Amino acid sequence: MIRFVGFDLDDTLYNSTNLITLARMEGLKKMQECGLDFNLRKGIMCLNAIVHEFGSNYTRHFDILLERFKSNSYHFEIRSIDFSIPKFVAAGVMGYHEVKINKIRPFQDVKSVFQQLQELEYKIFLISDGLAVKQYEKLLRLDIAQYFDNIFISEEIGLSKPDLAFYNHVIETIGGKPSDIVYVGDRVDYDIIPAKKSGLKTILIHRGGKYDPSSMKQNMNEKMGADYEISSLTELVPILKGI
Repeated sequence: MIRFVGFDLDDTLYNSTNLITLARMEGLKKMQECGLDFNLRKGIMCLNAIVHEFGSNYTRHFDILLERFKSNSYHFEIRSIDFSIPKFVAAGVMGYHEVKINKIRPFQDVKSVFQQLQELEYKIFLISDGLAVKQYEKLLRLDIAQYFDNIFISEEIGLSKPDLAFYNHVIETIGGKPSDIVYVGDRVDYDIIPAKKSGLKTILIHRGGKYDPSSMKQNMNEKMGADYEISSLTELVPILKGI
């Protein structure tokens, strides 16, 4: 009998892919508004390359971009050669955070399903990779932190996905048996495979994010690793009742 329901955060409970895309674009636009003259399309390509190079939790993406702009490492025309890097980093951060603050919303199905799960007396937990302060900020801005009985964030635990030790720590902490637990996530590699190896029932949710197997055109055999697949959390409770 299922007693515990766990969730990933990014691109499972809110549209992380779209929000980050908008935030990075707005950061670059704010630099332009403050006087830095460059091609926006090429700018976002360069910024995305830096994010890929240094990782999404790196805190100086805009600094690196502007340093490379100033040295013309990217070999495209920057029409504002003599500029202050700190000034335009500040502009970029301003634009980025304006979007993250004003545009972050849970998917429409999240709160109603969480309320339903609570009424049915399921215990709800979160497993999320990332910096603790950033992940908690998302939960608070999304206004969903109050629904979770347990929150597991990689920086706090000292373990990260897809390490099986992370999932085993979760199982031990919540006090359930693997057969009592369902886990919902959007990534096959970081959510479904390790959760399944840990003995949990798994549900792959299709939100259209950057790691959605449908978006990535993954091999069907890889995609079918999950016990169930859904496109909305409204499909979740009937599945739980049927297990």
